Amino acid sequence: MGVITNWFSKVFGARTQKPNGMIIPMGWFNKYDETANKETNATYMSCVNVNARHLSKVKFAHTLKGEHSENKKDLMRLLNLRPNKLQSASQFWKEVGSSYWRDQIALVYIEYDFNKPSFIGGLWPIEVDNIAKVSMVNGECYVDFTVNGQKHYVKESQLIVLKRNSDSVKGLFGGHSSPINKSLQAIQASYDGLAAAIKASQYIRFVIQAGAPVSDENMKKRQEEYAKRFLESQDGLVYVSGNEKLTEISSNGKWPLAPEIQSVKDDIYEFMGCTPDICKGKFDSKAWVSYYETTIEPLVSEICEELTYKLFSQGELNAGNLIEGITDPMVVASIPEKIQIASIYIKEPVYVPNVANKLLGLPPVEGGDKPYQNQTYKKDGEDPKDPTKQLDPNNPKKEDDEDE
Repeated sequence: MGVITNWFSKVFGARTQKPNGMIIPMGWFNKYDETANKETNATYMSCVNVNARHLSKVKFAHTLKGEHSENKKDLMRLLNLRPNKLQSASQFWKEVGSSYWRDQIALVYIEYDFNKPSFIGGLWPIEVDNIAKVSMVNGECYVDFTVNGQKHYVKESQLIVLKRNSDSVKGLFGGHSSPINKSLQAIQASYDGLAAAIKASQYIRFVIQAGAPVSDENMKKRQEEYAKRFLESQDGLVYVSGNEKLTEISSNGKWPLAPEIQSVKDDIYEFMGCTPDICKGKFDSKAWVSYYETTIEPLVSEICEELTYKLFSQGELNAGNLIEGITDPMVVASIPEKIQIASIYIKEPVYVPNVANKLLGLPPVEGGDKPYQNQTYKKDGEDPKDPTKQLDPNNPKKEDDEDE
């Protein structure tokens, strides 16, 4: 046990007793204004859900000195298939993405298991609201939280920390960005105004003027009677006596028009790195590439850096082990665009037929995984009529000589 403990201490750091006291980094509990709660804003949450959904499609690969490696299959199964006992990879990364764009920070607990080749037993997402305390001991940060019904107390090196708005002045975990708060408040005020206008329009719909004075008691009875007639009318008609006058009341309640609200919503779309067309799924390959490169790819790069640094030992890092994100830029390309790219690809000096087939959605062919040389090109010293024959370097034969 001593040898294992010493080895564990060298790789993951020495053990530390749970300290007393609590230090909360600035910005940790910096919530949005309660009158403009982001969770109740449909535009904000639509952007959160769309960004998280697209992040969940990303796959990860292990590379060694720039080449794809099969040495970390156990770790790749965690990242791409089952990060923990309760979630698939897509569910896991969707939750991570939701926390990242909703709360501006995402935390993942690394569960170690030394019976597995990678020493990683699972990865568990942590809800920010689930953090009980954050403590500092000898310059290191420790976090107290609960995952899957079990309490944990670990230091920051055992967490994957993804910060959307990183600011060292505001503590280890950064802080919430407040510029969008005004836009959320404006939209909330607009919705409140709309609700008030709708309610006001329901207060008084009709006024009935009696032809003669009526006592308060009789007026109340007649009001209840007419209200019952309006509510129970099946044919849209209500009968009143000849000496009573019925007048309809139109509400003057107003609220900002859609174009006025849209200018405020655009602030939210820009803040979230999303667009209305992306949220609605109405986008072409050009719009997708722009969205992916500015919104999804930066988070993927941050995830890869954190995974590489936190899941590999110093020796593995020095050997050139990396975790990289795998993306398919052609996933949303149209059929004409894919045909155009495939036609260019097969004209390359060397091409693989099945690569073109996959691009066009065609089934692979036997022998199509082998590289083929395009006959349009030839290497230096090659016979132009027969690439298998080499020309005599001392007396190269030219095509013009053959024609003569």
